[in-house]
Amino acid sequence: MLVSCPFKDPASIERATSSNDVSKKRYVEMLELDNVEHTYLSFVDCQSRAFQELRAAMKSVKNKVLKTKRSYSEDFKYFGVELSNV
Repeated sequence: MLVSCPFKDPASIERATSSNDVSKKRYVEMLELDNVEHTYLSFVDCQSRAFQELRAAMKSVKNKVLKTKRSYSEDFKYFGVELSNV
């Protein structure tokens, strides 16, 4: 009785190939997920830095507005004193 060799059986070759294809597909999917995760993390990092820069700019503008407010307050007090003397 002859036993067929699984290496020469087209069905077993097809199964082996499809098994390898599945492994390759999984590997590619994992690489794509790593790439997506890396892209996402890069995006989040970029947005975080943008928010930090925005926060610093807003703080700077706030300080300038407060400084201008104090300056105008002093100017109006001075003009009030000057007007009351007239």
